[in-house]
Amino acid sequence: MSLMLGDEAPDFVAQSTEGVIQFHEWLGDSWGILMSHPADFTPICTTEMGTVAKFKDEFIARNTKVIALSIDSFDAHTNWIKDINETQNTCVDFPLIADEYKQIANLYGMVHPNESITATVRSVFIIDPKKVIRLTITYPASTGRNFHEIIRVLDSLQLSTYHNVGTPANWEQSQDVLILPSVKNEAIPKLFPKGHIELNPYIKITPQPNLVSSATLDIVTNQLENTLASLRELNAKLTLKNKQLEEFTYVASHDLQEPLRTISSLSKVLLRDASSLSAKDQKILGYLNDSATRMSHLVKGIMGHMLIGKTQELKSLDCKEVINDIKNDLSKLILENNVTFKIGELPTLNGYELELRQLFQNLISNAIKYKNPEISPIIEINSFLEDEHYRFEVKDNGIGINMEYKNLIFKIFQRLHGKNEYKGTGIGLANCKKIAELHEGDIWVESQEGVGSIFHFTIKNA
Repeated sequence: MSLMLGDEAPDFVAQSTEGVIQFHEWLGDSWGILMSHPADFTPICTTEMGTVAKFKDEFIARNTKVIALSIDSFDAHTNWIKDINETQNTCVDFPLIADEYKQIANLYGMVHPNESITATVRSVFIIDPKKVIRLTITYPASTGRNFHEIIRVLDSLQLSTYHNVGTPANWEQSQDVLILPSVKNEAIPKLFPKGHIELNPYIKITPQPNLVSSATLDIVTNQLENTLASLRELNAKLTLKNKQLEEFTYVASHDLQEPLRTISSLSKVLLRDASSLSAKDQKILGYLNDSATRMSHLVKGIMGHMLIGKTQELKSLDCKEVINDIKNDLSKLILENNVTFKIGELPTLNGYELELRQLFQNLISNAIKYKNPEISPIIEINSFLEDEHYRFEVKDNGIGINMEYKNLIFKIFQRLHGKNEYKGTGIGLANCKKIAELHEGDIWVESQEGVGSIFHFTIKNA
């Protein structure tokens, strides 16, 4: 039996170009458009998919997700998308379902045997947030869909759902609508405060209810302009303050280096000629030298943290090459600790070269530094494309971290171990967080003490 308006849209699980999708879960609280196309690498279908991609903002404004389907393979979809993007001058960023065995096509009645037994027709299903089918349209293979009409019908359905109105023949957005006959006369003044015209007992015309009047729009526009002006002024002041703070930090850090070098140098001179000093005095000089050295490292760390992101030049970076360069630089440390690497497929992406290298190197160095003393370190690095970001994993089999401190470790100067246990300044992971945020991403950790840690970070696929 074919699906009808008012039926629940059948749920399904399917492989798509954006991963495995469970249909109802994917829809969530959104409206949905499920559409089938006869075949990949065909001219009409190519223009349709390109048009859907270009209508992205229209669908977002209507809280609507679009998903397409054909009985082609996943690989065919993936390769076809490249053609669509190139020929239609767009970017397909909605999922295409690979329904090779016609399971979903048959479930939704998209294969019409008298038309074709090997391809789907051009079906359109509009589904509301309750997962109810609200519209079906079927086009023949030779006729491309009119997406302006699909948007028009979607607008009409949403008006009917939320405002108790219907739309007359040839209605367009912003035109008058019809009050549904089911609305009682006594409820009309409250539901339709803009008024209505009654042509007869069953034809009552009212202005489109979800439109803002021009006077109200002018007031809101003026308020927004005033707010934006205030925000721009505050942003300019904040930018100036940040610049002044950065300049102060740089000057202070730079100027601190000279007296620290002097203290360190003098204490070393005294230690070289310490025969006349008591053991206690020699110990004090040793403490003095160690403290000056640690302070110097901290100041350099502060300067390094401040300079992250100053070289604002995006480059195309092969992450696998970045990792190989880091392995070469750390080859002595890697050899001494008998480190094993397991590197998965890594992308080429646009990023800030020095900063991204520093991010990977900090995590790899930490994985070696905090190794389990009883076993050789194993470091696994993988990546996954998720929506607009690449998510990277750097996994180790080291000593692990108490998850009570999962947020604390990314704050500057926060250390979980004493300075005598592990060398460091407590700045490395704070730098990693700043670098991830510079790339419009984030960083977090999953860990188990005595088992190891997985550091996740995301980089926007710019």
